[in-house]
Amino acid sequence: MSSNGQAKRVCVVGAGVSGLVALKECLVEGLQPTCYELDTDIGGIWCPKTEGKSSNTPQVWETLITNTSKYMMTFSDFPPLPEDTPIFTAEALRNYYKRYAQHFQLSSYIKLNTRVIKIQKASDHNVTGHWKVLTCPTQDFRGGDKSAGQVATEEDLSRCSSEIFDFVLICSGCFKKPYYPTVAGLNTFPGDIQHSFDYKMGSIYNNKNVLVIGSAFSAGDIANDIAAHTKVCLSRGKGTWIFPRIMSGARPSDLCLPRCWYYSSTPEVYLNNFTIDQCQNRLDHMGSAICPINPPASSSSFMFGDEIYMKIMSGRIKVYGELERLKGSSAYFSDGSVIPDLDAVILCTGYSSDFSFLDYEIIQENGKMDLFKLIFPIQEEKRTLGIIGAMAGDSALAPVFELQSRYAVKVFAGKLQLPSVEDMKADADFWSGFCLKKKGRYCYMIPGFLFGDAIAKLLGCFPSFWHLLLRDPALAFRAWYGPIYPAQYRLLGPDSNWRQASEICRRADAEGSKPLRHGTVNKVKRDDLAAARRGRLMNAGLLLPVFALALYLFHSKHTKM
Repeated sequence: MSSNGQAKRVCVVGAGVSGLVALKECLVEGLQPTCYELDTDIGGIWCPKTEGKSSNTPQVWETLITNTSKYMMTFSDFPPLPEDTPIFTAEALRNYYKRYAQHFQLSSYIKLNTRVIKIQKASDHNVTGHWKVLTCPTQDFRGGDKSAGQVATEEDLSRCSSEIFDFVLICSGCFKKPYYPTVAGLNTFPGDIQHSFDYKMGSIYNNKNVLVIGSAFSAGDIANDIAAHTKVCLSRGKGTWIFPRIMSGARPSDLCLPRCWYYSSTPEVYLNNFTIDQCQNRLDHMGSAICPINPPASSSSFMFGDEIYMKIMSGRIKVYGELERLKGSSAYFSDGSVIPDLDAVILCTGYSSDFSFLDYEIIQENGKMDLFKLIFPIQEEKRTLGIIGAMAGDSALAPVFELQSRYAVKVFAGKLQLPSVEDMKADADFWSGFCLKKKGRYCYMIPGFLFGDAIAKLLGCFPSFWHLLLRDPALAFRAWYGPIYPAQYRLLGPDSNWRQASEICRRADAEGSKPLRHGTVNKVKRDDLAAARRGRLMNAGLLLPVFALALYLFHSKHTKM
C-alpha cells in the first residue's frame, strides 16, 4: 500500500506471455496494474496479425506448432485441458492464453491498441522511485510496423496521455528488432528478401528457388514449410543440431530430460550423450556435415523437427554451409559451393529486445545487459523497474517468465529483498559471460531449466528432493528423475498449493496419448507371438530326448571305466 492507503500502481508493458503472467502476479500481491498492449488482442507473438494493422511482433505462420509439450510450456497454476493435444498448434496455444486471462479476470486491466511511447523518471523519482508513462493509440504513432528502435518525436509526444506509476514491468519480449546479418551482396540481390519476422506461408514460394539462412528454430520450421511447395536450400552457418520433438517411446522430447541430470557431477556428458544419440538416430549429422563442431550442451544452434529429416533425406531440403556472399542471384559459400539462380532469400537470423521507449539505458552498445536474473537493472538505485522475458532459451520459457514475475512482484511488494549490489553484479556477469561464450556476442539464450531453478531458490519454491521426500516419496522421485514440470514450483514455499500442484504433476505423468484418442482403443492381437511360443516349446520337446540320450551315453561310458 502507498502512504495514502491505496494500492501501489504498476505499469505492465505488453500483454504477451510474460505480460499476462506479470499482470496476474501483481493482482496476487495486491498491487494495482495497468497493462498496455499495442496489438488488437492479447498473446504477443501468438496473436494473429491483421492486414493493415500496425504491429511490432513477428508473424505466426499457418503451419506453426510449438517445440515444447503442453505441460512444460503452460503456467504452474493453470494446467492445459485434458483434451489439448501434447503439442500445441498456434491457435491452441492462443486459446490457452485467452482462458488464462479469463480465469484470472485480467481483461479489465488491459488496454489494447495502446502503444507505450515513452517511459521516463518522474520528477520525484529520486525520492519515490516513480515513473512517468506516456501512451497513445497505436494507430496514431507514425512508426507503424517494425517501429522498434524508433525514438518518439516531439509531435508524437504531443499526442500522448501520461500517468504516474509506482513500478514498471517491461514485458515486451525479445522478438522485437529483426537482426539482419552483414552479407556481401545482400543489398543488391535482385530477388525477394524477407525476414522471418514477416513470414506467413510457404505457398507463395511455389516453384521458386529459395535460400533460407539460419541455424535455429525458425530456420528449420520455415525451410520445412516451404519444402512442401518447392525445393529449398538451407544455409546452416557453422552448423546445427536437429532435435526431434518426439522421442522413442512416443514421448515429447522435453519430457525425457530429468532434473537429476542438471545436478549431476557431469551434466554436459548426460545431455550430450542423450542429444547426439537422438539426433543421430534420425539423421547422420556428422556424415551429412550438418552438425557444428561444438556438442549440443555447448552449442546455441538448434532446430526442432520431425518432418525435416525426410525433407533432407529426399532432397527437398539441401543443407549448405556458411554463406560467404551473394553476387547477383547466386549464393557463394565458404566451402566453395555455389547456388545459382535464386529467386528469394529468407533471413531467419534472430531478433533483439527493444527498449527505445525507455528513457534509461538497458542495452549497452555491445549488446550487454547488466540485469540481476535478467530482471533488475543493477545500476538503478530505486528498485522499481523490472524486465520480464527479455531472453530466449533452450526450453519452454513461459514457466521462467512466471518465476521472474513472481520474484519481481514480491520485491515490489516488499516481501523479498534483493541481494547486495556486488552479488547482483556477479550474477549478471555470470549469465552475460555464459551467453557470450555460446553465441560469440551478447545474445541472451539461457538454459531454461537451470535458470528457472535459480530464481525458484530465491523465491523459496525450489522443489527440493529431501523436502518432497518427507511428504510424498513417489512425487519426490518423479520431480528429480522425471520431467521438470512448472507445477513443481507450486509444491513448496510461498504461494504453494500442494493439492493442485501434485495433481497436475500426476495428471501429466499419466495422460500419455489419451488426448489423441478419437475412437475405441484396440489391443493388438499378436498371433505370431503365440505361434513363436509354440515353436519354441516344440523345439524344446524335440531337443529334450536328444539331451537325455546324450546324458545317458555319457554317464554309461564313465560308469564302465
